[in-house]
Amino acid sequence: MPIPFFKLKKYLANLIFPTFCIRCHHPGRIICDNCLKTIKPLSIQLCPLCEKTVTINGEVCRPCRKRFHPAIDNLLVASDYKNNLLAKSVHLLKYKFIRDLAPSLAQILTISLNKFKLPTPDFILPIPLHPRRLRWRGFNQAELLSQGVSINLLPGLTIPILNDLIIRQKYTPSQKNIKNYKARQENLKNAFQINSGFDWPLNNLPKQNLTGKNILIIDDITTTGATILNFAKELKKLHPKSISAIVLGRQS
Repeated sequence: MPIPFFKLKKYLANLIFPTFCIRCHHPGRIICDNCLKTIKPLSIQLCPLCEKTVTINGEVCRPCRKRFHPAIDNLLVASDYKNNLLAKSVHLLKYKFIRDLAPSLAQILTISLNKFKLPTPDFILPIPLHPRRLRWRGFNQAELLSQGVSINLLPGLTIPILNDLIIRQKYTPSQKNIKNYKARQENLKNAFQINSGFDWPLNNLPKQNLTGKNILIIDDITTTGATILNFAKELKKLHPKSISAIVLGRQS
């Protein structure tokens, strides 16, 4: 049986430019299994708003829900961003464009989702990039992470990904360069919008809403949670049953 061209191409590339683990430098995978195990899932989750109250599955605590009325129900933080390998991997994926890191990082998300108990997602929505940033990077890292979770979270099933249901209509400066919480919120005001051209029937959603559907939002990193909260606020207009989110780590 002939070898598919893309597999042959990858095999030849590995012969010329062999892959080494970015931590231990052993040949094989870009993050070997032993090194991947050093990125451990968090043992507890906190309320994503106050970051003080321990909650079972990253739920918004009752006082924060009463005070802020957030659109999101849960936010899981998969691991500790102080882990050097995790921070390095995210940086290399986003700014050195090393896409091969995405499957390993998606595995970290999947492990955390299996450890904690969120509603089983009907759909996954990666946080979108503005077209200008997408052209610069060449890919959406949240979409690559979503692809890994989509095929690995539920054995034998692939969770549909809705890449273009919510679009990023406003180009904003990177959140990591804005330290003030209110400034971060203002930076993202009206940044997201439901895509008026979204093909609902093609995605088996003829009613133009998400009634009864559990949604999982995926992003790489969060700091104050402003991006996810604003995205979820727009998503809430489609009346999903629940909105959960997961990120690899939380920057302080």
